[in-house]
Amino acid sequence: MRIYLDACCLSRLTDDQSQPRIREEAEAVEGILGLVREGRATWVSSAVMAIEIGRNPDPDRRRDVAEVHSHPGETITPDRQDATRADFCRP
Repeated sequence: MRIYLDACCLSRLTDDQSQPRIREEAEAVEGILGLVREGRATWVSSAVMAIEIGRNPDPDRRRDVAEVHSHPGETITPDRQDATRADFCRP
């Protein structure tokens, strides 16, 4: 099983855990990462994730999420067409 976790998923781990919904979502992400550690799933990431993570204005959270992101099993690099479309869609 291949699983893609975007920057929002990874950031959930550093969000304020005092809210039940946030805590439950963070636990779900931890569960998915547990499947990856057990070898039951492959974490697929994107080369674009580093850019997304780098845009986090909070340096501590940016560092923490970047650390988690340093361990994907597979990284996909967008082709020129996808990269152009992503750049066009940027706010």
